[in-house]
Amino acid sequence: MAWLRLYFHNYCAFNAYLARLYTNFLGKDAQWCQNVAEGALFEIFGLCHILSSSE
Repeated sequence: MAWLRLYFHNYCAFNAYLARLYTNFLGKDAQWCQNVAEGALFEIFGLCHILSSSE
């Protein structure tokens, strides 16, 4: 299960990076990108928590 947690951790970090990138390039118009990415992050982190607690 460790590899799966690592994968999700990297996925979360990559999504956060993309959100910052879009916001930096597009300014205020990209706020929705960040909101969508953050929503996805919360779902992924919840899944990570479930996976880690099921070991």
